Amino acid sequence: MTESIQSLLACDGFLIDLDGTIYRGNELLPGAKEFIAWLERIGKPYLFVTNNSSRTNEQFAQKLQQMGISAGPEHLFTSSQATAMYIREQAAADQPSVYIIGEEGLYTALREVGCRIVNRMDDAETVADTGLADREDEALRLARPDFVVVGIDRQFTYQKLMTASLAIQNGAIFLATNADKRLPTERGLLPGAGSLCQALSAASGQEPVWIGKPEVRMMRYSLQRIGTQPERTVMIGDNLETDIRAGRQAGLKTLLVLSGYSSREDAEQAEYPPDFVMNDLTDFLRIIAEE
Repeated sequence: MTESIQSLLACDGFLIDLDGTIYRGNELLPGAKEFIAWLERIGKPYLFVTNNSSRTNEQFAQKLQQMGISAGPEHLFTSSQATAMYIREQAAADQPSVYIIGEEGLYTALREVGCRIVNRMDDAETVADTGLADREDEALRLARPDFVVVGIDRQFTYQKLMTASLAIQNGAIFLATNADKRLPTERGLLPGAGSLCQALSAASGQEPVWIGKPEVRMMRYSLQRIGTQPERTVMIGDNLETDIRAGRQAGLKTLLVLSGYSSREDAEQAEYPPDFVMNDLTDFLRIIAEE
């Protein structure tokens, strides 16, 4: 560890990962509820920063509240929202057209910034009732959006892959909410958005513009939301390659918790090692109690 524990406690703001840090699937992780209660009690600003693009802020807040954490939608910042901000920065049109491979959280975030969603035939039953030639015609008709955006999609199909690939070949900008190939759950590691992006990269011959952690732009957008300076902010997460790398590259202090993806051995060999390593957030609470 390269920083004193006092510098961690003195931070003005906290950016906190969700999956593997606060919860794993539907399981609340040790110390998470009490840690957020401490932040609330002392008035430190915090923001949950997640690469999970599947849910809306309201849905994330509801999940946290059901676990006993009294966070509102304003405490959430997702890779879907970061992608929406990036599109607004880059788009020439007032209503840029977007083809989405993703779920409700991504659709909602892009609609909120005025994107025109061009998806039509993403329903599995509709596709099943249509011949291949018709599906190809439909794909070609749709394949002129300004952007193709890919997030986690648990209804991923060949139809979606084909449509997105054609759109990219026809000039659409390929955006990916995040690069996570696998997601930690109580059942084990499941395929993430990065796995879908690899399939689309192979099909289209192009690599995406990555938006979420570990990209610095995700940290920049998050700091804009929380209103603190990078050197006075800590990024807390369980994944060295996303959470910790993002924080280090953006100039934040970093805390790795060993309650999710990465191990202590991983941290010792990491290209971007964390400033602090703790087993879980109960270790943080123990330090607070000792101060």
